[in-house]
Amino acid sequence: MRQQNPVQTKDTSAIVIGLTIADMISPAFKRYAWNVAEGRFAVISSFRMNPTNYGDPPDDVLLRTRLRKMVTRAIGFLYYRLPANQDPKSVLYAHMPHLEELDVAGEDF
Repeated sequence: MRQQNPVQTKDTSAIVIGLTIADMISPAFKRYAWNVAEGRFAVISSFRMNPTNYGDPPDDVLLRTRLRKMVTRAIGFLYYRLPANQDPKSVLYAHMPHLEELDVAGEDF
């Protein structure tokens, strides 16, 4: 991502969020991850947000909602530098390892 976006990489006020359909493993936690963030950069994977990857029927609305929440979360943390919180209905909820937590969270900070 950094190689493909050299202008944004040099701009210290820019954040870069990449989206992928590929499954990702977190280097820090050694398990699957919806997002991996470092500094001003984040990559968000929709793979495990997609109901079809669990044998469920396609649900584009649900998939887009989940992806939008994770992008909002990344913007909150990377751009606004907001802290994680303890409100399970917040997109900035600190403990969000499963789809159930993601689905309960709203789309606001």
